[in-house]
Amino acid sequence: MGFHRQAAARVLVILSFLGASALLTRVYAAGDMTAPSLESRASEVAQVPTFVTIPIVGVIGEDVNATGLRAALEEARSIRANCVILLFDSPGGEIAELQRMLEVTSRFRELRLIAYVKSAYSAAAILALSCPEIVMYRDSVIGCAVPFKLSLTGTPVDVDEKFRAAFHAVCRSAARRGKHDSLFATAMVDPESELYVSDTGDLSTDASPRTRVFKPRGKVLALVGDEAVACHLALGVAPSLRELREQLGIPEWRKAGDGPSDAMRRTLASQHREIETERFGEEERLRTDAAAADQRAVLTRRLNDVGEQIRVIQLQLTELQAQRQELVSEGERLRADYDHFVRVIAADRTTAHNDAALRNDPNGIVRATATAGADTRLLDMRFADLQTQLATRASRITAQVELASSAIATLRYEAGQILKKLRNIE
Repeated sequence: MGFHRQAAARVLVILSFLGASALLTRVYAAGDMTAPSLESRASEVAQVPTFVTIPIVGVIGEDVNATGLRAALEEARSIRANCVILLFDSPGGEIAELQRMLEVTSRFRELRLIAYVKSAYSAAAILALSCPEIVMYRDSVIGCAVPFKLSLTGTPVDVDEKFRAAFHAVCRSAARRGKHDSLFATAMVDPESELYVSDTGDLSTDASPRTRVFKPRGKVLALVGDEAVACHLALGVAPSLRELREQLGIPEWRKAGDGPSDAMRRTLASQHREIETERFGEEERLRTDAAAADQRAVLTRRLNDVGEQIRVIQLQLTELQAQRQELVSEGERLRADYDHFVRVIAADRTTAHNDAALRNDPNGIVRATATAGADTRLLDMRFADLQTQLATRASRITAQVELASSAIATLRYEAGQILKKLRNIE
């Protein structure tokens, strides 16, 4: 009995399977259902939007440039990427290179360029403004695009008004291309601008009861993620590519490979190799002339040292000559003082003699004569002492002048010999 039940169950299973197979066959044949295939699955995958990423990382003009960006965008165009995400993490860089990069992006307007900003300062901020869609990364910043140039010492200095006006126009144009309010560019570039924002996030240059200060005068605009969203510059804040997709309103997407970023890396690497090749050739040329170059450098340094020594000694010689002239003047003043006191002593003696004669005082005459003689002897001794001091000082200065003159002559001779050697090296 048990055996017959098991056999009957197996028959029912087999019949059920056959019936189901027949039913499916009829359904497919009638066209009510489409049997899944590899081709249909591939078609579904192909309909999902694709994205690629291009890094704008490092200093513009050094780590990333227009040539590399062009190669990346050409690759993105060739693979028909639906979304091109520019990953910004840059302190800015050269204004000239920024202009070239803006020119490059203007040639790829059919691509959907999206700025995904971690940090975009200065030139990088303006490049991000040229993208129609901006999304901020977590703890991100965009702004601070005041132009400057480097002095010969490497310190930043202000640019002239003509250059500033031209750069400001470039920045406004970049913002308008990205369909952003050009006042963002103004606030990032011009510290003297003053902007206001309404409760709805709209910018204005005019103050009103419905607005508050957005960017005060004397400051440049730099926005963190939430601030950029609040004033409608950015679509939102996205800590990952998944959240970025959601901010863009895309239900699903897939990455179309790393072709664009690889193309940029290859291009930049090729440029660096060319630069290195040129540098290597230059180093080879310098190495072949190393001995002469080293000797030239040593001689030039010595010539500069000799010139500096001559300059210092000439200053000392000028000071010594001034001191010697002062001694001459001091000697003339000493002689004049001596002559004056001699006349005073003589006049005093004559006056004393006359007084004594009037009084008929022979002793008075003797005393006057003795006093005049003593004063004269004291004056002569003092005059002789001062003359000796002047002569000693003059002798010392004369010796120093002769020594300085001799040193200058020796150094000039050495400078002449160095110049001859330099001409021989050339």
